[in-house]
Formats: sequence, structure tokens, C-alpha cells
Amino acid sequence: GVKAGDGRLSAPFLLLTVLPGPSALIPGGTVLAALGLSIHGARRFLVHETVVDAEETTWGRFLITLADRIQGTPLLICCDGNPALLKAIPATYPHTAVQISLVHRLGALARSLDGQPQTACLVEARRIFSAPTREAAVVRFREWRTRWRIRGRSAVRSLETDIAACLNFYRFPRNLWRRIRTVNLVRREFQAARRPNLLGVATAIDNLAGIAAAAQAATRNTAAAVDARYGAVPAEEDAAPPRADASTVLLGVRS
Repeated sequence: GVKAGDGRLSAPFLLLTVLPGPSALIPGGTVLAALGLSIHGARRFLVHETVVDAEETTWGRFLITLADRIQGTPLLICCDGNPALLKAIPATYPHTAVQISLVHRLGALARSLDGQPQTACLVEARRIFSAPTREAAVVRFREWRTRWRIRGRSAVRSLETDIAACLNFYRFPRNLWRRIRTVNLVRREFQAARRPNLLGVATAIDNLAGIAAAAQAATRNTAAAVDARYGAVPAEEDAAPPRADASTVLLGVRS
């Protein structure tokens, strides 16, 4: 992302999704995450927040925070189809087109079939979104709808409601289509953004383990010196106390 004069990032395309928890801070919580794409497709992880729920008001606050970090109004927001997010977007970005992630939409379509002849229906539905133009995609959708109106009634009704939002990626250059029609990149970039922190935690654990070992060695040396000078004090039991592992030292809890 390119920074504007006020330090905010240029992100004409936004990918928004919910990443499942749990979180160490909020057990059972979820992570709201945003990835920005430049006009050339370069990606940058923008912000994430661990929350108790992903309701409309929560997404609204998240979008306000995001708006403070990016420049201007995005051209397109691709999201996972979360109903609360779809309701929250217009309050912050009323003029931005919304693309529903095709991976999530096809997954929802598969669930709506519920034991019906899934394979053929899904294969044909997937062909809609590989059409070379939006017009061709609309033609394929109508053909699919006619063919599956009876045998896949629930699937047809499901896709009819938001087919327009599934085709908004066609408004933009072809070289961007693969990046802006799903939110798969968000999880990948989120994990990459966290990796330095995870390495930092691992280093901290190693350091704490080393400190604990040094402390134990110093204690043994002191005990030996005391025994040598004053005589050994009989121990109540021969067994050594349980050794604290690194997680116990770091988190203050014992597994």
C-alpha cells in the first residue's frame, strides 16, 4: 500500500472476513480482519481485532477504525457474505460496490443442496464465475437456474438473492479477478503478519527456560555450599519437586 500525505494507506480494494478463534484474550472469540489491495494487486494486511461477536455494531466500529487508516473510499469490498457485515458496510461506505467471496458463496450453495445431486449442480454453478465477461456469466446463470429450478430449488433460490453481488469483480481489470473475488488471501496474510510475533514468543520462551535453568543451577550450587559448611539437612522426601515448563513460567499457569 502507498501512503498518502497524511500517512494513511491507499487501498482501493478491501478484503474483509471473520477468522475463527479461539483467542488467548477472549476464549471462543473471533478475529475481524482486513486486507488491502493496490490498483496493481499488491497486498497489505491492514488491521485485525479480536471480538466476542461479529454482530452489525461490532463490524460498524471495525469499519470506522479501518476508514481512519486508509485513503479515500475503496472501489470494491470483497467479504465472506456475513449478513451482519453486509448490513454494516453501507453506513461507512455507501457508494462502494460489494463482492461476495465466491469460495464462501459456493460453500453456502453446497450446504443448501442438503443431499440433492450436489456434484453436477455445483460444477455448473462454478462455471458461471469462470465466464470471460459479466454478460456471459449472466447467460450461464440463467441457463443453470432453468436446469436446476426443480431438482435444486433451494440452491437456485439461494443464489438468486445475491447473484449480482457475486459478479461485481467483472467491473475491474481481468488481472485482478482472482484476487478480488475471494477473501482467501486474508487468512494467508494474517498468518504471515503474525509470524514475527510468534517467533518473538518462541524466543521469549527459550530465554525464560534458560533463566529458569540458570536459577536452578544457582540454587543447587548454594545448597551444596551450605551442606559443605554446615552439614546436610535431611530432606523430607527424596523426590524432586515438579519442574516448571516454559509455558508455566511464561503464562503463570500449570497445564
